Formats: sequence, C-alpha cells, structure tokens
Amino acid sequence: MITKETSDFSKINFRTGETILIDKPSRISSFKVVEKIRRTAGAKAGHAGTLDPLATGLLIVCTGRLTKKISVISDLEKTYSGTIILGKSSPSFDLETEITIGKSAGEISEEQILSVKEEFTGEILQTPPMYSALKIDGKTLYRLARSGKSIYREPRKVVIHNFIIKKITLPEIEFEITCSKGTYIRAIANDFGERLGCGGILGSLRRLKIGDYSVDNSLTLEDFDGLMVNRGNLSIPLIPRRLRKVEGFGAETGHRPRGVGKPSSSNPGLHCRSFAAVSPGTNGQTTAGIRAPMLGKWPVPNKLSGKVAPAGGLWIRRVLVRAQEGQCPR
Repeated sequence: MITKETSDFSKINFRTGETILIDKPSRISSFKVVEKIRRTAGAKAGHAGTLDPLATGLLIVCTGRLTKKISVISDLEKTYSGTIILGKSSPSFDLETEITIGKSAGEISEEQILSVKEEFTGEILQTPPMYSALKIDGKTLYRLARSGKSIYREPRKVVIHNFIIKKITLPEIEFEITCSKGTYIRAIANDFGERLGCGGILGSLRRLKIGDYSVDNSLTLEDFDGLMVNRGNLSIPLIPRRLRKVEGFGAETGHRPRGVGKPSSSNPGLHCRSFAAVSPGTNGQTTAGIRAPMLGKWPVPNKLSGKVAPAGGLWIRRVLVRAQEGQCPR
C-alpha cells in the first residue's frame, strides 16, 4: 500500500497491483484523479468509491491486479465531515448548480435541529439525486439533469451508523456522518433542510475514512508526483504491455519493433510513443508515463512537458541499457 509514510520503493509494482491512498482536492473529478495515476503508473487503475468534484478527502485507487479488490473496499462503511447550509436549495443539492434562496433559518432552534437529526439515524430510505453518476435504464442521471430532464428514482435503503452535529452556527451546521455504501450526503443535506421547512444544501464535504483506511495516511496528488519523480531506487521497470517483448533497438539498421514509432528526417533515430519505466540508479532525473521522444539512443527533452528522461534510465527492457557516466551504450 502506498501512503504518505511510504519510503521503501523497492517493492512497488503497479502492474502486479498497488493500493494508493489519495487525498483528493476540490474541483477535480474522481475519474480524472484515476486517469492521472493510470498514465503515470503505466497500469490499469480504478477507484473504490466516487467523490463529487467539489468534495475532498480519501480516494482509494487500486492498480493492476488489485483492481479486483475495488468492490470489496467499496462495500466498507465511510465517514464524512462537512457543512449543511440552511435556507438555500439547488438542483444538485450542493454549490455546483444555481442556488435558490429559501426561508430564513434564523428562527430554527438547536432542539429542532437535533430532533430532525434523529430521523436520519439507522436504516433510512433515500432517493438518489438527479445530479449523480447513477444509471437507470442505461441512462446516466446527471446527463439527463444537465439537459433539463428528471425521471423517477426508486428510493433505496441506506444505513446511517452515526450522525454527529459538531457545531451549529446558523445558517451552517457542521456534522460528521458514518454511513453505508451508496449513501448520498448531498441528499441528506437537502432532506434535512426540507424537514426543517427552510431548505438546505451541502456547503462542504470531506471523506475521512473508508473502513480502516484514513485520510490521515493519504498522499496529495503533488506528493504522488514527487514520489514518482524521486523513486530512483525503484528497480522494477514499469513497461507498457505492448513493449514487453521488444528485443532490440537499432536506428542504424532501421529496425522498428512493434509499438515503437517511425523514424523521420528530423529524427533519424526511432522514438518510443510512451514509456513508464524508471531509472534503477540515481543518475539523472526519473520521469514516467509521459511521451518521451528519443534521438537514437540518447534521451532528449519532451517537447510537451519540457522534462528530460533519465540519462541513466532503463526505458524499454533490453532496448536501452543503462548509460555509464554519459557514455552512449553500444
């Protein structure tokens, strides 16, 4: 498992499978986080439970063979903290869509709030919001919602194991919830406001735990990028599957193994379409998962990112061997 405490990279192998704890930032989808890790790791990847784009917190990403664990992790209970803003409503039940001002929450008492909270404890029926990734009859709800359509959604049973009101500063209520898989916290915020007669939306949301996995042990995306750049002692090359059987590299002979690009007049050497391998030593900067053109056997700067592939790197197994002190391998 890769967490913020990870320091030994010698056994990391994204293709065999790794579980990565990520602290997702706001205003990025869970899909985009997974896609970024998939490109960087050079292996298939998936997440164990979607977080809304505005939400932050724990997102568990599994790679390689460990993607088979995703359903098991997804079934674990989850803990969130966040705020409900009373006196407002929106189609998405949060700040993502147009907000309508409702009845003032100024006259609502603490006793009323605590009483309504009890209605959201234990097993409850919850109607999924239209703005969700749920599919009904093959149609994704949020796509219908964005086109102005609404369809009937069957209420579903979910379980609220624990619901704590941490602070009341009207119109905001700070809370912490532990709930079962499939619970929409946005829907709880909306229904909570409706029970109080003033409306409510989700002001903020952060996932703290999935089962025993905690956001306290997670990496930011910047931390993950840093891990990938500075993993010079990682000995396992992360080779795209289509390049694993490449046996030789020869600009002199014009040999072009499958999966390797064509030479051109400006680039007489062959170039790799993409790579996901790392330097087994510490000579040079290690990069991975980016498009990396090569002139002959020499690494050159990536025209898109400006990064330079490792001077001592192993890019493709048995294709480019380690260079010693800047000497071109023969």
